[in-house]
Amino acid sequence: MKFKMYKFLIRKDGDSLTKMKARLASPSSQLAHFCHNTHAFRYNGRGYRGATRLLKNKFYGHDGHFKKRRSGCSNRVQGDTLHRHVFHKYICKNKNKNKCECKTKFGKRTCAPRKNSKTSKMLEAFQQFLTDKKWKVLDCELPVIWHRVNAATSLDVVCADEDTKQTIVVELKTGYSKNVVTRKVGKTKKMLDGKLTNTPLHQHQLQLWFGVEALKSCYGIKCDKACVLYLDADAKYREEVAHEWWWRDGKRKEELTKKLKN
Repeated sequence: MKFKMYKFLIRKDGDSLTKMKARLASPSSQLAHFCHNTHAFRYNGRGYRGATRLLKNKFYGHDGHFKKRRSGCSNRVQGDTLHRHVFHKYICKNKNKNKCECKTKFGKRTCAPRKNSKTSKMLEAFQQFLTDKKWKVLDCELPVIWHRVNAATSLDVVCADEDTKQTIVVELKTGYSKNVVTRKVGKTKKMLDGKLTNTPLHQHQLQLWFGVEALKSCYGIKCDKACVLYLDADAKYREEVAHEWWWRDGKRKEELTKKLKN
């Protein structure tokens, strides 16, 4: 289906937005999708490169934080597991009324996490975060295409504020303590022509920026809030809201976009 067919659904009020997101939560109605077999994003029969590698090549350099990890790396495995369980809990069990789509989405089924495991504690922390914020999950692992830069990503979580009906993008991260996320990484100590230090914190903010722009490009939805949520095995969370250097600065966002395109 082409984007034009969804224009009539995009409205300012929260109820219409919620209905639209619920409809798009079904894989058959998404404008873009991730092919598990080829590990590539597809839209209208065309493949798109992933955002993580593109951001690394353009901003962090080849020796940056997001170099390819071994498949057995505990942080990578834990992160992938958490993303799958979040999708299962809030989409399969809640929105789809126990109709599981994990096999189609991730290539494997999802069972309940073991009691007191790292995954169960992180899920508990995420639910507490939603409760504290009064946010409701609209979608998880939503593929989005940013047509201007010919790249794509999957949004970890898209939420709606139950009071204001605002739309929020949440990027989930695991395995990052407060001191690790601000530590300089790689030989390239600076990003954006020396304007920012090369830290996981700033790299995660660039990922968040890409997701916000891709959501607007793909579905015409302007994000009202955005944050990176750091979860740990102690059932605690740490929120890092969108940084002002890209969230409010239109000139900086245009500068970032041009660098991605070149």
